[in-house]
This record gives sequence, structure tokens and C-alpha cells, in this order.
Amino acid sequence: MSLIQCHFDYASPVWFYGLTKDLKSKLQVSQNKLIKFVFKLEPRSHIGNDDFIKLNWLTVSDRVDQVTLCNIFKIHNNLAPKYMSEKFSPVSNAIHI
Repeated sequence: MSLIQCHFDYASPVWFYGLTKDLKSKLQVSQNKLIKFVFKLEPRSHIGNDDFIKLNWLTVSDRVDQVTLCNIFKIHNNLAPKYMSEKFSPVSNAIHI
């Protein structure tokens, strides 16, 4: 997990949302292949939610959402590095027209 997940997570909130549906699907396929490798399954084996639960993994899109929300939480609670938090301001500080 520690050798693989970091490659999926690297700056994922930045690049993931701009990908086409086809590229997102390819990422999910590669993660499914990793699950098959871990469980020593046949190449055509079905990967379901149970397999993700057994490994305590999230799908690629759910993991990107988790990383994004974690970053937002850190920014909101002043736990993020300054270079991240200086780019954001609370909605309450926004100018109302």
C-alpha cells in the first residue's frame, strides 16, 4: 500500500478533476489490477467493493475526494503549510455585492 498509493495520490486534487472520463477509467483499471496482484487473482477476475474493503482501500475517485477534503480541513483549521493556506480565504471574508 505504501509503495503504490503515493503514486495515485501525488497532487491528485490538482490533476484528477481535469482528466477525461477515459483516463479516469484507466486509472481505476490499473488500481483494479493492483488488487488482483495482491490477492493473486486471475486477470479476468471481478473486483468488487468487498475487495476494496478487505484491503481498506478506496476507489481512485473516492481517494482523490478524501485527499481534497483532508487538505480543505487542514487549511480551514490552520494546519496546512503557509504556501497552501495563503491561497484561500474563508467565504465569510468574501465581499458581498
